[in-house]
Amino acid sequence: MDLEFSWRYKDYGLKAVPPNLVKLSEDDKNETIDFVKYYKDKKNKEFNITIGYFYRDPLEKCWEFKFVGSRFMEIDTEDIKPIWEVLKTSFKILNDYYLEKYDN
Repeated sequence: MDLEFSWRYKDYGLKAVPPNLVKLSEDDKNETIDFVKYYKDKKNKEFNITIGYFYRDPLEKCWEFKFVGSRFMEIDTEDIKPIWEVLKTSFKILNDYYLEKYDN
Protein backbone atom coordinates (compact mmCIF):
# COMPACT_ATOMS: atom_id res chain seq x y z
CA MET A 1 0.00 0.00 0.00
CA ASP A 2 1.33 3.43 -0.95
CA LEU A 3 0.53 6.62 0.90
CA GLU A 4 -0.93 9.10 -1.58
CA PHE A 5 -2.38 12.38 -0.37
CA SER A 6 -2.51 15.89 -1.78
CA TRP A 7 -4.63 18.91 -0.87
CA ARG A 8 -4.35 22.59 -1.73
CA TYR A 9 -6.12 25.67 -0.46
CA LYS A 10 -5.00 29.12 -1.60
CA ASP A 11 -1.22 29.16 -0.99
CA TYR A 12 -1.28 26.26 1.49
CA GLY A 13 -1.03 22.56 0.84
CA LEU A 14 -0.63 19.15 2.40
CA LYS A 15 1.12 16.39 0.55
CA ALA A 16 2.38 12.88 1.19
CA VAL A 17 6.18 12.74 1.31
CA PRO A 18 9.01 10.43 2.46
CA PRO A 19 10.04 10.63 6.15
CA ASN A 20 12.82 13.15 5.39
CA LEU A 21 10.18 15.39 3.69
CA VAL A 22 11.84 15.22 0.25
CA LYS A 23 12.34 12.44 -2.27
CA LEU A 24 16.09 11.89 -2.40
CA SER A 25 15.91 8.79 -4.58
CA GLU A 26 13.33 7.09 -6.76
CA ASP A 27 12.96 4.35 -4.12
CA ASP A 28 11.86 6.73 -1.35
CA LYS A 29 8.31 5.93 -0.30
CA ASN A 30 5.84 8.38 1.20
CA GLU A 31 5.54 7.82 4.95
CA THR A 32 4.24 11.14 6.28
CA ILE A 33 2.38 14.32 5.33
CA ASP A 34 4.02 17.73 4.93
CA PHE A 35 2.15 21.03 5.45
CA VAL A 36 3.57 23.67 3.11
CA LYS A 37 3.11 27.21 1.87
CA TYR A 38 3.56 27.87 -1.85
CA TYR A 39 5.37 30.90 -3.26
CA LYS A 40 6.33 32.09 -6.71
CA ASP A 41 9.71 33.60 -7.51
CA LYS A 42 10.35 36.53 -9.86
CA LYS A 43 10.26 34.18 -12.86
CA ASN A 44 6.85 32.84 -11.72
CA LYS A 45 8.34 29.45 -10.80
CA GLU A 46 6.50 27.90 -7.89
CA PHE A 47 8.25 26.50 -4.83
CA ASN A 48 7.19 25.69 -1.28
CA ILE A 49 8.48 25.73 2.27
CA THR A 50 7.45 23.45 5.10
CA ILE A 51 5.27 24.99 7.80
CA GLY A 52 4.89 21.72 9.71
CA TYR A 53 4.81 17.96 9.31
CA PHE A 54 3.61 14.77 10.94
CA TYR A 55 6.23 12.73 12.77
CA ARG A 56 5.72 9.19 14.02
CA ASP A 57 7.18 8.93 17.53
CA PRO A 58 8.54 5.38 17.81
CA LEU A 59 8.51 5.40 21.64
CA GLU A 60 5.00 6.76 22.09
CA LYS A 61 3.77 4.97 18.96
CA CYS A 62 1.72 7.94 17.86
CA TRP A 63 1.77 10.74 15.31
CA GLU A 64 2.88 14.20 16.41
CA PHE A 65 2.53 17.38 14.40
CA LYS A 66 5.66 19.53 14.47
CA PHE A 67 5.79 23.15 13.36
CA VAL A 68 8.98 24.50 11.80
CA GLY A 69 9.95 27.56 13.83
CA SER A 70 7.41 30.36 13.80
CA ARG A 71 6.19 29.82 10.22
CA PHE A 72 2.71 28.94 11.50
CA MET A 73 2.38 32.54 12.76
CA GLU A 74 2.08 33.72 9.14
CA ILE A 75 -1.13 31.74 8.48
CA ASP A 76 -4.04 34.12 7.96
CA THR A 77 -6.71 33.78 10.65
CA GLU A 78 -9.50 33.13 8.14
CA ASP A 79 -7.51 30.22 6.69
CA ILE A 80 -7.09 28.39 10.00
CA LYS A 81 -10.45 26.56 10.01
CA PRO A 82 -10.19 24.88 6.57
CA ILE A 83 -6.54 24.01 7.20
CA TRP A 84 -7.36 22.56 10.63
CA GLU A 85 -10.10 20.34 9.17
CA VAL A 86 -7.71 18.87 6.60
CA LEU A 87 -4.95 18.44 9.21
CA LYS A 88 -7.42 16.30 11.20
CA THR A 89 -8.22 14.30 8.06
CA SER A 90 -4.48 13.89 7.38
CA PHE A 91 -3.97 12.55 10.88
CA LYS A 92 -6.68 9.94 10.34
CA ILE A 93 -5.22 8.97 6.95
CA LEU A 94 -1.77 8.50 8.51
CA ASN A 95 -3.16 6.39 11.35
CA ASP A 96 -5.09 4.18 8.93
CA TYR A 97 -2.07 3.89 6.62
CA TYR A 98 0.25 2.96 9.47
CA LEU A 99 -2.13 0.38 10.91
CA GLU A 100 -2.68 -1.27 7.53
CA LYS A 101 0.98 -1.28 6.57
CA TYR A 102 2.71 -2.14 9.84
CA ASP A 103 0.21 -3.65 12.26
CA ASN A 104 -1.17 -6.42 10.04
